[in-house]
Amino acid sequence: MHDWRCMELAVALSKYVSEDEPLPLIEEFVSGYAVKHKLTDTEIEILPDLINLRIFSNVIYFTGRAHAGEDSIESLTSRAAAYAKRVRWVNANKDAIVESIKRFMHTSYPTPSGGMMQQPSEEGAVSVVAA
Repeated sequence: MHDWRCMELAVALSKYVSEDEPLPLIEEFVSGYAVKHKLTDTEIEILPDLINLRIFSNVIYFTGRAHAGEDSIESLTSRAAAYAKRVRWVNANKDAIVESIKRFMHTSYPTPSGGMMQQPSEEGAVSVVAA
């Protein structure tokens, strides 16, 4: 079972892929995220596709605004090259993205109760090992 956490992380990471050096920014964000939240390997492996989904949702958003007359098509066309660049980067770096995220998600972190948070099972259950 997968839940919203995976898409939530993809949305947050989607902004970093437009930067000059995205991977260190992704790693920095995920290192903090992983302290409180863990994803399964399957969820991590689909993150690049979910990041692209978020980028495509922006395209649909601006297309809809133009179609409804709420904005001009210029709102989309002015961003199109940047969106394409982001998608190309994600596609070219899928393996690096997944490996980086797995590295942080597979690290155990202390919990407030003194235990250690572990990697979740494929069903999404996170175990806490007593200290």
